[in-house]
Order: sequence, then C-alpha cells, then structure tokens
Amino acid sequence: MRLIFRLGIAGVAAYVFMPVLRDIAAVDPMGSVVAGLGAAVAAIGYVTA
Repeated sequence: MRLIFRLGIAGVAAYVFMPVLRDIAAVDPMGSVVAGLGAAVAAIGYVTA
C-alpha cells in the first residue's frame, strides 16, 4: 500500500514539474534534459526508499 501511495506522490510531482521543464527547454534544451534526468532519479529514489 505504501508503494502505491509513493507512486501517486511521484506522479503528481512529475505532473507539477512538467511546466518547469518546458520553461527550461525554451531557454536551454540541454538544461531541460539534465533537469528531467535529475527529477527521474529523485522520483526513483523516493519510490524505492
């Protein structure tokens, strides 16, 4: 049950973070890739902790 809850939290965080990634991509495409990878690593770390 805790895993489902954590997946839900990570999903909401990803949905909220998407506009930030779009704004970064408008200025610096490589920065958007790095920010997206960082967000993915943080989400995986949160879900598996």
